[in-house]
Amino acid sequence: MNQRSTRHEHRRSALSLRALSPAPLDAEHRLTERAIIIGRDPDQADLVLSAGRVSRQHCRVEPSERGWRIVDMDSTNGVYVNGVYIDSRHDLQRGDLIGLGRPNPPDFELAASQGGLRSVTLKPGQRWLIGRAPDCDVALPADPTVSHHHAELQRVDGELHIRDLGSLNGIRIDGRPCPRQHTCPLSDEQWVELGSSRMSVLPLDDGGALVTVADRPSGLRLHLQGLSDPGIGPDPVESTVEAGSLAGISLQRPRQATALLAMIAGRRRPERGQILHDEFPPASELAGRSQRVGYVPARPALEPRLTVWQHLDYTSRLRLPPDMRRDRRENLLATSLAQLGMEAFRDTRLDRLDPAHRRLVAIAAELIIRPALLCLDRPLDGLDATQRGQLMHRLRQLTRTGTTVVLSGIERLDPARLDHIIEPAKQADAVDPPPAVNGTDPDAARSARQTLRLHRIRTLFDRQCRLRLLDPGTLVLYLLLPILLTLAASALALPYQPLATIMLTVAMATTLFTAAPEIGADRERLRAEVHGGVLPLEDLIARLLFVWLVAVGQVAVAGGGMAWLSGLDTSSAVALLGAMLAVAVAGSALGLMLGTIDPTRARLVMPLAAALVVLQWIVITTVAPDEAVSGWLFGRIREILPVYWGLELETMLLAGTDQEPRRAIRAAAFLVGQIVTWLLIARGLLGRRLSRQSSRTR
Repeated sequence: MNQRSTRHEHRRSALSLRALSPAPLDAEHRLTERAIIIGRDPDQADLVLSAGRVSRQHCRVEPSERGWRIVDMDSTNGVYVNGVYIDSRHDLQRGDLIGLGRPNPPDFELAASQGGLRSVTLKPGQRWLIGRAPDCDVALPADPTVSHHHAELQRVDGELHIRDLGSLNGIRIDGRPCPRQHTCPLSDEQWVELGSSRMSVLPLDDGGALVTVADRPSGLRLHLQGLSDPGIGPDPVESTVEAGSLAGISLQRPRQATALLAMIAGRRRPERGQILHDEFPPASELAGRSQRVGYVPARPALEPRLTVWQHLDYTSRLRLPPDMRRDRRENLLATSLAQLGMEAFRDTRLDRLDPAHRRLVAIAAELIIRPALLCLDRPLDGLDATQRGQLMHRLRQLTRTGTTVVLSGIERLDPARLDHIIEPAKQADAVDPPPAVNGTDPDAARSARQTLRLHRIRTLFDRQCRLRLLDPGTLVLYLLLPILLTLAASALALPYQPLATIMLTVAMATTLFTAAPEIGADRERLRAEVHGGVLPLEDLIARLLFVWLVAVGQVAVAGGGMAWLSGLDTSSAVALLGAMLAVAVAGSALGLMLGTIDPTRARLVMPLAAALVVLQWIVITTVAPDEAVSGWLFGRIREILPVYWGLELETMLLAGTDQEPRRAIRAAAFLVGQIVTWLLIARGLLGRRLSRQSSRTR
């Protein structure tokens, strides 16, 4: 090869197409000696941009004598370079801005690529903004996991510090989380991870700073060293998977491959050995989930009553920053579907899809964050030869964008379709694992994990309302239960005080039966969401708010119906409704706590809830024993029952709280204390159960 050809080859290999919006899944596509096609159709394009203005095969970027040129492939809306429409082809230069179907804003920039690195020189100053917004000093517009204003870089006494500005996905420094709203010092050799992006910062003598950004599409290099664990078999595992590879796990038993995949994804710690994502250990559950890793289990937890688009929409609202514009978020969802050829199933309910397409939906949900590493547990199970070939074609396209893909369950797959096979080493020395929680300070890890996000609670509450209240069968059940119980109570024609006891028990029963199965039936989905960054307490609060909403309706139906059927006066009706609402609120928290105790899929919790209702009725209606010890013990049992304090509150509301204010305050305080106690117990039990089932940390 002559000197001129060598110079052109070097120039071409050092350039890449960098996305200027979060629409494509890959923020940077490195240019090689092969021409690439950009378009809307994932079957015909190497780089997919899902937008109505983009043709199926819109344009082609190919090498030329002068470097690179772009060729319009008879697209409908044309190609623009630096805002100017091109006729058929145009030679490209570094810094050119490319728009597909529109001059502005551009979609891509032809930029320098140095192994996925780019440099940003910051002018002298004391503070610099980092985020997705264009006004940031270090702008990361192509990373959807970065918040609008994610972090602030500060110079303090000549040293650089970074401060999280309350971002959704946080900051990690060499694998260790930096607590939100805190300032963390930086050294020259440390890597900072913001969402899915990574960078290093070097202070300059003139008061500025040099930021080196490792753009996400450079992929993730996986290194397994001396892995030894009973779950993966007797032989240690050693392997290195290069970035952008399609790798498979080959162990003796399927469960062993599943266990190893969970370790690679950071969901489980090996007994010995270490796993490195690039040069860092994988983020564990305790240290805060890394947005660079996507994981799809063998049986993904999908809500069957949602459509494909609704499922992806809720997933994106939980995992992407809330400040992202709706049109950009929806563009990401459309691109995820387009990458897997699922556009035709956008409005299809999940329960009407076959297992192969349900698995594709789960993969599309992980692609929303554009992971550098995608781990798929047995994705080929249940597929015929044609479906396996189509899925492998989709996965191969993902690796071309820089994503590293690792899958288990490759027994029926031709090894030639994989770039690398992870298997036990013949000779390998097991090494000790890295320190627990990746060497993270426990207080910092706890702060990173225990930051409640109101927008996530709001999203979970919205989804719960959609799933329950828009289902006619569930809605009828919610209303029918209090109506039937109220009609049965009114048929007894009892005096007011026994009637109040019955109605308070009805309020407890309806909310207890509504809240108790909430956790058990959705535990698989909750485990997947916890891996995605949702805290168990956030889910509990969202479910509690939903049950309270239902409780208000049930109390209004039951109490109002009873007041009307029994002819209660206004003061009695108000006192009864107020006490019923207080008991219902406490009963909902108790029901959620019972749901976390039940190890089955809500099969045991309903009989347990019924037993509690009967127990409360027996205790409340039984006269206390005269014997001192028995009487004292009986009184203490009564005081832990919500119905007892509901009766106390009802009596105070009927008589007027000004007569015995301490008694009224005591009743309200006990009910509030019970609600808080049940929720704290539920949170602890649920967190322990989820962590025990999804990972093993030692």
